[in-house]
Amino acid sequence: MVASICKDGEGVFMGFSALDIPGISDPATLEAIACREALALAIDLYAQRVFIASDCLHVINLISKPSKCSFLSVISEINQRQTQFEKIQYVHEKSSSDTCAHNLARNYLYLE
Repeated sequence: MVASICKDGEGVFMGFSALDIPGISDPATLEAIACREALALAIDLYAQRVFIASDCLHVINLISKPSKCSFLSVISEINQRQTQFEKIQYVHEKSSSDTCAHNLARNYLYLE
């Protein structure tokens, strides 16, 4: 399960996306998919200036400099989607800073 949350520059909630991905348990793969979903959410919300925070520095590094990995197709899709934005920035944050997205992913399981 991955989840993305979109807030505006003032921190006001704009929307969320949650995706159940059975069979994938690799944390880096899931984080790359979460970044891809964050871009899809930003596109849906017509955002042009995007700031994506991730707790996986490995994924952030692969987005800026792709190299062979088991989820290279996801990284390639992220790089293709980036062209749709005026400005995009990726930052590494501690996992404790994204508790909102983690809680959303956990609670989403119970909605079905």
